[in-house]
Amino acid sequence: MVTALLNLLDNAWKYSGEEKQIVLTAEARDGGVAFAVRDNGIGLGRSGRRSGLANLEERALLLGGTFSVGPAGDAGTELRWQVPLGKASSPAG
Repeated sequence: MVTALLNLLDNAWKYSGEEKQIVLTAEARDGGVAFAVRDNGIGLGRSGRRSGLANLEERALLLGGTFSVGPAGDAGTELRWQVPLGKASSPAG
């Protein structure tokens, strides 16, 4: 889970503008934890995904969670990653 969170933040840092504005939120939701990272970057364009984001989605699914990407207002992106807590046999990271 830590690796996924670092990947979310790394993506926001790489693609944010010169005056970086990155917001991280975390909350308990539906028996799990939900993270959202919002930035003021260039957005995702028409492709909708960067190749590095596929790994985040795969990790969330392996843990029984979800991953989604959307616009963050007028500019930027919001990445949302949610996983259940308390799984004894969760993969590391």
